[in-house]
Amino acid sequence: MYRGSRNRSAGQPDRPDMGGSGWQGLDSQLADHERWLGLSDKQIGQLEAQGNRAEDWSKVLVSSRFDPSAVWHNLFLGHVTVGALDAQVLQSDGPQLKVGISYSTIADCIIGDNVAIHHCHYLARYKVDDKASLFDVGQAVTTSAPRFGNGIDPQTGNPAWLDVANEAGGRGVVAFDQMIPADAYIWARYRQDQRLQDRLLEITKAVYKSNGDCLGWIGQGCLVQNARILKNIRLGPYAVVDGADRLEELTVLSSQAEPTRIGTAVILVDGIVGLGCRVDRASQAHRFVLCNNCTLDHGACISHTVLGDNSTVECCEIRNSLIFPNHNQHHKSSFLIASCILGQSNIAAGATIGSNHNSRLNDGELLAGRGFWPGLCTSVRFPSRFASFVLLAPGQYKAEMDIPLPFCLVSLDCRADRLELLPAYWWLYNMYALVRNAWKYQQRDKRKTKTQYIETNYLAPDTIEQIRNARRMMEVWVGRAYLGQDKDTDELAATGRRILTNQMQTPAGLEVLADGLYKSRNKAKISRPFEAYHAYGQMLLYYAICTLLDHWQGHKINSIEQLTEGLSGRAEHIWVNLGGQLVPQSQVEELCQQIGAGRLNTWAEIHQQYERFLAEYPIAKARHAWTILCEHLGTDWPTSMQLERAIDQSIAIFQYVNEQVVVTRRKDLDDPFRKALYSNQQEMEAVLVRPEDDPVVQFTATQTGRALELARQFKQLIQGS
Repeated sequence: MYRGSRNRSAGQPDRPDMGGSGWQGLDSQLADHERWLGLSDKQIGQLEAQGNRAEDWSKVLVSSRFDPSAVWHNLFLGHVTVGALDAQVLQSDGPQLKVGISYSTIADCIIGDNVAIHHCHYLARYKVDDKASLFDVGQAVTTSAPRFGNGIDPQTGNPAWLDVANEAGGRGVVAFDQMIPADAYIWARYRQDQRLQDRLLEITKAVYKSNGDCLGWIGQGCLVQNARILKNIRLGPYAVVDGADRLEELTVLSSQAEPTRIGTAVILVDGIVGLGCRVDRASQAHRFVLCNNCTLDHGACISHTVLGDNSTVECCEIRNSLIFPNHNQHHKSSFLIASCILGQSNIAAGATIGSNHNSRLNDGELLAGRGFWPGLCTSVRFPSRFASFVLLAPGQYKAEMDIPLPFCLVSLDCRADRLELLPAYWWLYNMYALVRNAWKYQQRDKRKTKTQYIETNYLAPDTIEQIRNARRMMEVWVGRAYLGQDKDTDELAATGRRILTNQMQTPAGLEVLADGLYKSRNKAKISRPFEAYHAYGQMLLYYAICTLLDHWQGHKINSIEQLTEGLSGRAEHIWVNLGGQLVPQSQVEELCQQIGAGRLNTWAEIHQQYERFLAEYPIAKARHAWTILCEHLGTDWPTSMQLERAIDQSIAIFQYVNEQVVVTRRKDLDDPFRKALYSNQQEMEAVLVRPEDDPVVQFTATQTGRALELARQFKQLIQGS
């Protein structure tokens, strides 16, 4: 161990000379050079008597409140600064650690006030902020060219690509510590716009240059204990690292309000961890971005993936994917590869959603809308695409799929080698699950820093437009089933519409088939098209009236004329799910043009545009709902009588939704096979939640009561106009 050199004049401590090559990168981190003092001979003598050694004591600088009695058995290498060390104990979730430094090797570090650093075998080139605790840390080092998980090499300027949504790398993005799913989506999906691609890379390089400090960082109030390797990391304030195996090239965002926790046997390499995240129990991630309030647990393994806010991933494997907020995947037997999932999704046990290389290269992809739910032991062949809220029944789907029908149940008829589709399944047969889906994601959103608005309502502009398109396709399919193949599409649609709206008699046993949905010689079968078509119609009216009632209530509109005048602008009919936030496609295209033209030069400016889109969303959504209502009524300008009739129809739908939530939940409890597990009704009710006590049922009843009252008041407004 070094005894070290004092290399200074005797007497009172001198102000240090902050110049010289030894302080390169360190003095840029010092907020106030005047704060630091050289050690006195008395302090050096006491430190050496307590088993401390230094390569050069003149390079060890301290605060005026430095207490050498709190420093024992350490080796100091290079330039080290140490703040105040008061006699106190730091409180934390783990052990209570006494303020001080002991049994550690510290090289070229800036150490704040009242830290607890004990048994840290090698701590090099880190800034440790006030009241941080490090206990039993094997190695914590920062190299000469750290990236801290950002995707630009500081020496060469070359990007380190994060290959989302496609294993072959054709949709790669470059990570940065403020990245959200919307950023990754724009970068990954609009590959045809080369100017946009070039500008996004330039903007990201500029972000890294503006954050090019060379020291690692342990933020204020952090706790790091029982960790083996920390290399090139920035750990935000109040983060907790307990038992991690290897953390390398990371930025871990954390705050006192939203602390991030990294636990036992975790390996994280080359990524960004968002606010309020939890990574625990042997989970691993490589080349990744975890957005705010995400959980990796029980050995989850992800790589080349952006995982959206409020997502929970356990046990399973996810690679090369772009996943929007509220994704759930809990089972060891499932994996998700080369996919773009637009949020509110759930991957069941045994589901194998992976690029199975059925093309010449590993370049297959899957794109699924909100609410995607592949069932148990589902295998999907790439490339495939799914509308929102598609439920895949268990099966081995041996051909590619393109399912444009939202809220649809897809199953496989193996004997006929064809798909069977039940459109509007959720609305018709599982209303409880549909309502719970929206309710639970609102309840689970624990973010205090909400970087982007997330639309969780299952009926929103994106799904409504899918419903409109689905009804049009069903009209054509029904018309073709009745007239045959050799007819004009408009004629087929008109005939199908008359059949589906009871304007002409439907032949018995009419089988409705659809082509282009499954890559098979046989066409897909559409089950119960009449019920599904009318269910879709109910959903359109329900959305339109609910949205207009909310708009009317929020804007204090006193007449129908005032309402219609405010909604008379052009309605958008093509919407983009931009990281969970719904945005008209025209605005997304405008955003891309502004970026490509150099009018937006930072990611902060781009994020401000997302805020602008959000501010404009309520009126854009209300205009969209008004257009849907007019289309439903078959007019461009509804009369008071037509509006009253629409309100009456919507009241019936409100009541239907409320009833079906109870009915579909009670169906579970009335199942005789479920009852067989309990000796009597009282035992079952003690174990299970009764429908009347279910929070989703109660939530629906409250919302229905509110909607009925608003509908009654709105009807009075119509009658008074």
